[in-house]
This record gives sequence, C-alpha cells and structure tokens, in this order.
Amino acid sequence: MPLQKSATGDIDYIDNMLADNLSTATSKGMAKESLRAKNLLESYRENGLTMSEINEAKRFMSKNNKFSYFSDDTSPRKGFVTQIDNEVRKWQFATAKEQGFGNLQEINKQTKAYFKLLDGITKWSEGTQGNNAL
Repeated sequence: MPLQKSATGDIDYIDNMLADNLSTATSKGMAKESLRAKNLLESYRENGLTMSEINEAKRFMSKNNKFSYFSDDTSPRKGFVTQIDNEVRKWQFATAKEQGFGNLQEINKQTKAYFKLLDGITKWSEGTQGNNAL
C-alpha cells in the first residue's frame, strides 16, 4: 500500500495510519472499530487529534499488524506499517519536546521495559502452571 501525499506533496503519516485503520477494520468486519476509526479520521481531517487519540490509533494499528522482529519478513505491508509507526513516533517526540516534555523518550523506554518484564512473567507463569497441572 503506497503512502498517500497531502495537497502540499508531503506525506501525512497520521492520515495514512488512520485511513489504514479504517480499511483494516472494515475489511475484517469489525463494526465498532470501523466506526471509531472513521470518527478519528474525520476528526483528524477537520480539527486534528489529541495525543491520546493518536496513541489509540497507533495501538489499533499495532494490534492488527503483528510482525516478529526476528523474522526476515520483508513484505510491503511490514514496511508500510513500520514506516508509519516510526514517523508518527518521531512526530510525537518532537511535539512533546516543543511543549516542554523532553523526557518522553525516557518514559517510552521505561514503559517498554515494563511490558517486556510483564510478558516474561506471564510466559513463565503459564509455563509453571502447565507444569504444575501434570
């Protein structure tokens, strides 16, 4: 899926992400998510979105596009999703810094570390529960 350009010729990564979310939700028959994606896209094009709404859209895209970091998947879809995710993240960091929140990258790293720890505990717990059931 090629990235769409705005009238000025620039790539609008947030618009691309929102449009892709709407397309994904519609094609998967996800009525509630499709309506929310449509509302976010319309709101973005009219007035813009809050950081919270942009994060909601990023979570939806991540949830519906699972790729392993360890695979050699070079599909156009993975490239498209990764590029959008990276550019939106860069924009968020730059915007946060402009607004006086220079520590957003550090908070992001800590949050990722907590999620990795939680994933590890969950996998370990599932394994021990399975072993204990034997």
